[in-house]
Amino acid sequence: MTRTDRLEVSYDLTFETPFHFGTGLRVGLVDRTVVRDHDGYLYVPGSTIKGVVREQCDWLAASMENILSLLPAPTMQKKHCGHRAAHQP
Repeated sequence: MTRTDRLEVSYDLTFETPFHFGTGLRVGLVDRTVVRDHDGYLYVPGSTIKGVVREQCDWLAASMENILSLLPAPTMQKKHCGHRAAHQP
């Protein structure tokens, strides 16, 4: 049976500025050690990606609210369906 409560997202991650994803643990003079997998490779925790996506969604939602607030309020227009009431003298 296929699970419907999961979503798989594939992405490429490119860093355009220096970055640091720490473990939150202090080692020696370094405030946070860099996150590494069991093979020693650096990796970005899913919680970090989730936080960035959430932050961008919040920003987008706020931007849309600001844009919508600048638009004139919708007006209700009566539409005629092509039928005319018979004129009685």
